[in-house]
Amino acid sequence: MPDNKPSGIFMYGYPAAGKTTFCKKFIKENPEVVYISADAIREEKYGSQDTYGNPIEMYGWILDKMKETLDAGKDFIYDGTNLYKEYRTDFLDALSERNWNKFCLRINTTKDKCIANHAKRGRNITQEELNHYFDINEPPTMEEGWDEIEDVSYMYGHKKIYIASPFFKENNRENALKATEILRQRGQEVYLPLEHKTINAWDYPNYQWGKMVFDNDVEAINNCDIVVVLSYGRESTAGTNWEAGYAWGIGKNVIVVEMPEVKLMSLMLANGRIATLKGIDALKTYNFKKLPKLEDREMEQK
Repeated sequence: MPDNKPSGIFMYGYPAAGKTTFCKKFIKENPEVVYISADAIREEKYGSQDTYGNPIEMYGWILDKMKETLDAGKDFIYDGTNLYKEYRTDFLDALSERNWNKFCLRINTTKDKCIANHAKRGRNITQEELNHYFDINEPPTMEEGWDEIEDVSYMYGHKKIYIASPFFKENNRENALKATEILRQRGQEVYLPLEHKTINAWDYPNYQWGKMVFDNDVEAINNCDIVVVLSYGRESTAGTNWEAGYAWGIGKNVIVVEMPEVKLMSLMLANGRIATLKGIDALKTYNFKKLPKLEDREMEQK
C-alpha cells in the first residue's frame, strides 16, 4: 500500500463475480491485510452466509471492523457487492475523519458469467433471489471520494483497455466515463486516467507531480492490449495525441472513436489505428476479441 497511511479496498461487483476468489488470493499474497467479509459476518452472526439478516446491523458490524482496523494502522480489503452508491458513501462518510487511502476494485464479470458461476458454487440461495442485483446501475465514481478505481476481470477473452481522451471540458469527462462504463459492462478491464489520483499530490512540486502522472499513464499503456481514443477532431489535446502516437509506436492496437460532431480528422490519427468507430455507442457491439479492421473512408483527413 502507498505511503504511511492505512488503506482500505472496497470490492465492487455482482454476486458470483469472483470477488471472494480474488480476495483470498490477495490475502494469501498480503497476509498483513485484514480481510473483512460480508459473507463471513453473516455466517458468524446469523449462522449462514446466505441469511442476509438486518442490513442496519450488518452495516454496523462491518463499519466497526473497518474502524478497528484503520485505528490500528492496518490495511483492509472489504469483500461485498457494494453495488449501491448510498451504501458505499455511507461507509466513506462514517470514516471521513480518519486519514486513509480509499480504493475501489471492480470485478467486471458479466451477468451471464456470474449466473454460470453461481450454479457451480453450491449456495443455499436461488438465482431468482439474486436477479435483482443485475438491475442495479450505480457504478462507483471518483466524486464519491475514492483515491483510485481499478478493474479486474474474470471473463474469458477480456482485454485491458486504456482510454485516451481530453478531460478538460465537462462533456469530455462525461463521454470518457460513459465509454468506460460500456466497456466494463462488457467485462473488459479499463484504465481511465481520471480515476487515478497521485496520493498526497499537494506534497510534491508541480514538475515532480507531473512526472509521477506521466510515469503511471505510460506504464498503463505499456500494460494494456488496446488504446481507445475518443477523438474530437483534427485539433485535440496534446496529451491525447501523444498517448495515441506512443501506443501505435510500441505496437498497441489503437481504436479511434469519432465523436458525433467531428467533421475533420488528423490523417495521422486516422491512419494510425486498427479501427474507427462512429460514436461511443459503437463500443457496445465492436468485437474486442477478433479486433476487425474498420476504416472510415468518408471522414475528411488533413
